[in-house]
Amino acid sequence: MKIAFVASPKPIAQSALEQARRRYDHTELRDAEYIVALGGDGTAIRALNIGLQNRPIPVFAMRMEGSVGFLGNPFGLDDLPRRLQAARIVKLRPLKGRITDVDGRKSTVFGINEIALVRRQLQVAKMRITIGTAPRFASLIGDGVIISTPIGSTGYNRSAGGPVLPPESALLALTGLAIRPNSDWSNTVVPDNVDIGIEILDPTSRPVRLETSLTEVLGIVRVQISSACEHEVMLLRDPL
Repeated sequence: MKIAFVASPKPIAQSALEQARRRYDHTELRDAEYIVALGGDGTAIRALNIGLQNRPIPVFAMRMEGSVGFLGNPFGLDDLPRRLQAARIVKLRPLKGRITDVDGRKSTVFGINEIALVRRQLQVAKMRITIGTAPRFASLIGDGVIISTPIGSTGYNRSAGGPVLPPESALLALTGLAIRPNSDWSNTVVPDNVDIGIEILDPTSRPVRLETSLTEVLGIVRVQISSACEHEVMLLRDPL
């Protein structure tokens, strides 16, 4: 069994990494059959992103003492190969954001937890949002909006007052951030097979940045967000 170990930079995770590598042979990522991630949800997300950049590799995350998150299994190095073989696979569809910026440049980002569009200055952001082929909201006026996957709905989205989605559901949550009363926005849940278009109104004087767990893009004019079925990643969980 070929296992690659990755860990948070925190001392407790680095100590666990040394123990794991002494106990089991460590394999380089390019050859690994499994990735074992030691830390919190941030470490798990970074490990899952490896599968977006290269080939999909199942990720078994273990939550260290003091770590925050929902993605990790309990820490324990005893009989790790048996745990990997017995684990159930949770397939996650990341979000794909196709961006156009103020200079007309185009780029693509992926978000396993969420994609958030947030104002950059004290002035409120103004956005027009389309869900599918028809405008869903004429305007959103406020600090921004979060588009969250089910696995990400327990994090930033939940803290902002958004709904928690069933982990393996085919749904996305759209949650506003500090929305002004004169906006016609309301938080909503949509199927993950629809495209979500977001246009920034007045992007020069009311600039907006796009954020994922690992990426920030400035100067957004518009972004088309969809579920990236072709980039599915695999999270391993201990049996229920």
